[in-house]
Amino acid sequence: RYGDKINCSISCDDNLLDKKQPFAMLLPFIQSSIYFNMTMSEDDLNIDVKVEVIDDRDVKISIIDDGHNMSISELEEKYKFYGDNHEGIDILKSVKSVMKANVRIFGEEYKTIIENNSDGGTIVIMKYPLNFDEGALMRQATSKIVSSLDGFDGSLLACNGQQAVDICKRQDIDIVFMDIMMPVKDGITASKEILEISPKTKIFILSSYNSFELAHHALRNKIEHYII
Repeated sequence: RYGDKINCSISCDDNLLDKKQPFAMLLPFIQSSIYFNMTMSEDDLNIDVKVEVIDDRDVKISIIDDGHNMSISELEEKYKFYGDNHEGIDILKSVKSVMKANVRIFGEEYKTIIENNSDGGTIVIMKYPLNFDEGALMRQATSKIVSSLDGFDGSLLACNGQQAVDICKRQDIDIVFMDIMMPVKDGITASKEILEISPKTKIFILSSYNSFELAHHALRNKIEHYII
């Protein structure tokens, strides 16, 4: 989209190369840096990303650019003229959502820090635990989001498809959020069995796989909701 106007460098500690990393928490900040700098200036943009282990306990990600030095609130004020449906506003919402989620999931000590240099440029510093369980992380995040809604209780968690089926055998469940790739029993097979036990249960398949074949397979098994 911006041709060769963006120069990006990434450095990562060798011992992190085979570790799972929550890239979803990184991307909104990269997108924000690129979008706002490219729309407000014709200058080239340099972005440096550094991923490192600190205290043998946490992973620290630093994102440094040499563009504008406006805070989130200043950007919101600048772009509010365009309304809530503007691309820039959506990007800022994603950034704020990730910042809140990091604290909600990992704790206050993992609060994202954004520093705006007076002479230009922005530094974003975020952390997450070195040995986090990606599956547990997603379950906790989904549970907290659901439980925050009035009238909903998201406290029942399953580590695999068979556990989800067993829970639905023991209790009347209204809504199930199901990953498509799970150990013991995959999400589509588990969903099919749950619907046989409780046809009124609403099942939402959550997947990072943008696959027509998987979505079609889910629909053939009477799973109506497939979220990518």
